[in-house]
Amino acid sequence: MVGIGHTAPKTNLDVSGAVSAGADGSYIGFNAYYSAGWKYKANGYASFLRQDTTGMQIYSAPNIASGADAAMTPVLAMTRPSSGNVGIGATTPTAQLHIAGGKSAGAWTTLGIALREQAATYTDTSSTGTVATTVINSIAQPTLAASSVTTYTDAATFYIANAPAAGANVTITNPYAIYVAAGNSYFAGNVGIGTAPPAQYSFAVEKNITGNAFSGGIDSAGVLQSDVTSRADYFLSVLGTQATAFTAARIVGYKAQQGTIGAGSTVTNLIGFEADANLTGGTNNFGFYSNIALGASRWNFYANGTADNYFAGDIGVGDTTPDHKLDVAGNIGLDASSYINFGDTDGTTGYGIRDRHHRRGRAGRCQRGPENPALRHGGHGRGHRFRPRHREQQYVVQRQRRLQMV
Repeated sequence: MVGIGHTAPKTNLDVSGAVSAGADGSYIGFNAYYSAGWKYKANGYASFLRQDTTGMQIYSAPNIASGADAAMTPVLAMTRPSSGNVGIGATTPTAQLHIAGGKSAGAWTTLGIALREQAATYTDTSSTGTVATTVINSIAQPTLAASSVTTYTDAATFYIANAPAAGANVTITNPYAIYVAAGNSYFAGNVGIGTAPPAQYSFAVEKNITGNAFSGGIDSAGVLQSDVTSRADYFLSVLGTQATAFTAARIVGYKAQQGTIGAGSTVTNLIGFEADANLTGGTNNFGFYSNIALGASRWNFYANGTADNYFAGDIGVGDTTPDHKLDVAGNIGLDASSYINFGDTDGTTGYGIRDRHHRRGRAGRCQRGPENPALRHGGHGRGHRFRPRHREQQYVVQRQRRLQMV
């Protein structure tokens, strides 16, 4: 053994003090040397540390059994050029840490092949009580500056170009740009899908809808598990306000509005809310359910538009099992001078009933028009039919609930 700087060497060459190598092209080899090309000194793995005009490089070579002086094909493992950047597989790294080049290995599944952090235990030796936030890997907020006036349209602290693409002999069923196998994810800022998130929306989806003849924007189709026995909300909107003095003119839990219908496109049915025909698997099935208690300025259903409303099924008012197009359990009130018309013609030009003052009680007027003039009344139990013979005839509903022509 040779000792330099001390008298008790522990290895073949044991140096106590500084060691200086030659100029560019110098190297330190481990089972490796250079003689008209890089070669192995003996069987086994090899590597070397080399310095040249670009900086420092570390090369490695695989295990061989060809014997001494076998030719070597070294692979660049790491570079540390004069710029201060570090490259893994990159000859001239352009970032502080630059990983480049492909790699072949056995199946690595979810362990990763380019960047991996193995499961480990991290022990806090100083904190006590409650710590607000603790992270394992951290990227602090960067500040972007420029030597002249510059505008960056999009800037990100972390950027992923795309999901992995399929190469030779490979089929990818579900390519993901990011995959979180378990655990919650937390976003304190706004989130945008297909758009930069507007400042006024916590979550914005403006990605173009494509991919299939039947496509959509948001799909909530999780399977309810057996531990959920009270209630499941597939979409939940909880409305609340800050505890301070202010007025919000309008709060909307759910809103559907029309965007731009592109030139040349045709939409056959434009629907704001739809309950599908197969929504029948429950004991009780409701396409729309509202449970607001009676009170001033409260409406379970409020249709403020002037467009017509259509109901194909029977309607029950106070009756959960209606037998007719309209069944009412209770009184029916009409404002003064209102009509009940038979047929499609409103008012006095068609057949119908309207209120009219009469000396014998509340009276009505049977109007004659182009529609069927028949008026039926079942107050006697046997039923009566009245056909007006003149332009206008009157009837009276007496206290005995009989319908009388006058």
